Amino acid sequence: MSNIEFYVVAMQDGKEVLKKKLSYEAVSNVVSNASDGSENDDLFAVASKHASSNVREQVAYKDHLSDETVEHLSDDKSIAVLRNLVRSQKFKETANTEKLKSLISLDVEIASTIA
Repeated sequence: MSNIEFYVVAMQDGKEVLKKKLSYEAVSNVVSNASDGSENDDLFAVASKHASSNVREQVAYKDHLSDETVEHLSDDKSIAVLRNLVRSQKFKETANTEKLKSLISLDVEIASTIA
């Protein structure tokens, strides 16, 4: 995974007055609470590359992801991420037979969801 870091930044009169690095728990909460729509494509794309599988799980749970984000997450090594992804509407719309076959062989729960 990439070394992606998220920060909260406070601005006052157009000037940065505070910048704090967010923990993976905070990033996971931001992603989880972000509206599941195309307005957050960029947030979900970056968060899908976070080192924490908890963050990636929250992204994979979303239904409205870009094709690139779905493709990236479909190669994730975390079973929990993949379990969330195969439930998402966007994955269902874009998955091909080869991808489905490779995921089915990884985990019984994934296979059951796909079936």
